[in-house]
Amino acid sequence: MRLEAERPLPVLLPEGEADRAPELDELRLAELRVQRRPQVVACEVRVPGDRVRPPQRAFLDELRACGQEAYTWRPSNWDQIKAVLGAS
Repeated sequence: MRLEAERPLPVLLPEGEADRAPELDELRLAELRVQRRPQVVACEVRVPGDRVRPPQRAFLDELRACGQEAYTWRPSNWDQIKAVLGAS
């Protein structure tokens, strides 16, 4: 099983352009990708109350429309996480 986590890279913006930072952060697509041939799972990992941003939700929805597995996981989803990843 191969596990890849995507974290936003630090971005240095010119003075006066700090208000662009949130839109740059939205460029991240899926926070976590798990690959176990032939399965690839994309997911956003969230704490309770944290929301997936619209571009991220659209990306996960598009993956699902293409027949791929895509999830938004929170600690309350632990049983589902173990089932999907085959963990014991």
